[in-house]
Amino acid sequence: MALPSSSTFLRGALAALVATAPLVAGCSAAAGEDAAAAGAASALSSNPAFSFHVRGEGTTNTAADTNLTNAYWLAYASFEIYASGGQSEVLASLKQVPGLDPVTFDWFEDPETDCTAFYVRTPEVAIVAYKGTIFADWKQYLILADVGLEPIAGGQANAGFVDGFNHLWPAIRADLVSDALPSGVPLYVTGHSLGGAFATITAASILRDSAFTSGSDSVLAGTYTFGAPRVGDSDFSDDLSTRADAAHAGLYRYVDDKDPVPSVLPAWPWTHPGHKLASVFHPTSDSLSVHEEEDLVWLDASGNAFYGADAQVRFDARWENLDPIVSDHTAYFAALAPHQ
Repeated sequence: MALPSSSTFLRGALAALVATAPLVAGCSAAAGEDAAAAGAASALSSNPAFSFHVRGEGTTNTAADTNLTNAYWLAYASFEIYASGGQSEVLASLKQVPGLDPVTFDWFEDPETDCTAFYVRTPEVAIVAYKGTIFADWKQYLILADVGLEPIAGGQANAGFVDGFNHLWPAIRADLVSDALPSGVPLYVTGHSLGGAFATITAASILRDSAFTSGSDSVLAGTYTFGAPRVGDSDFSDDLSTRADAAHAGLYRYVDDKDPVPSVLPAWPWTHPGHKLASVFHPTSDSLSVHEEEDLVWLDASGNAFYGADAQVRFDARWENLDPIVSDHTAYFAALAPHQ
C-alpha cells in the first residue's frame, strides 16, 4: 500500500508529535510549564484515594461504557511515568497514593529507543502504562520518522510504533504471564501520546494471544489512551475493535479536539479503533453521562459539570501559562491539578 509521503508531511508529523510532547516532570520546559506540571504532580493529596472500579465499564460496546473513575487513575499512571526520577520516583509516588497498595511493580526501559513502560499490580487490578514521546530525544525521532506500515495483529500499523512496541513487549508479556495471570486480576493498559499508540498495539496483541484471551474471555478489561495518534490501517483497527467488543475489553480514546496529535497521521491509510470520548473528567463523578465527539466536559471539585464553551473557558484557564499547542496535548492531565 502506497503511503502519502513528502518532506513537508514528515516534518509536520515530527513537529506535532515531538513539539507537543508533554512538557511535564522529566522533560525540558519553561518556568511556567514547570510550575503547572509541579502543581499537577503535587495535587494528589487533594484528590480521592485510589478506588478502581474493576471491570466497571458497561457492556453495550459504546462510548457510554467508559468509567470516569478508572479513566482518572489511568491518566494518573500515564502522567506519572514522565517523572524525571524514573523508576524510583514513580514507585515512590504510587506508594503514596492512599489505597493503591502496589503488590508488584516492574519497570521496562529500552536503551536503544528510550521507550519506557511500567507494570503495577494491586490486590484488585493490574496496569501497564507506557510513556509518550520524550521532548528532544533523537532516538524517539527515529521511531516517529519511520512512517511506513508493518504487518501486525490482523492488519498493518505504523512501522515506527511497531518497532518501539517490539522493544518492550517481550519483557512485559513475560511479566503478565508470570504475575498478572496467576493473580487472577484483570488488566488495564494505558498511555499518553506515543504511549497511547503502544497501548493500542498491546491491546491488539493481547486479544490475539491465547495465553490471555479465549473467545469472549480475556484478562484485558480495558484500554484507555490519552491524545494517542492513529496507529494502524482499517484492517488493524477493525480487527482490534471487533475483538475488544467480543471480550468487553473497551477501547476508550480520550481526545481534546484541539490536540493535533490524534490526527497528525492522515486518515488514510491510518484509522482509529475504539470509542472517542470527552477529555476532562474527575473521579468523584463517574456516574456522569459521557458525551462523544466535540463535547468537552469539565467537572469542578464539587462535581458540577460544564459543557462546550463553558467547559473550554475553565479548561483554558488551567493552562493559561502554556503554549496553546502544548496545553492542548497535555490537557488530559488537567484533572490531576487542584481544581479552581
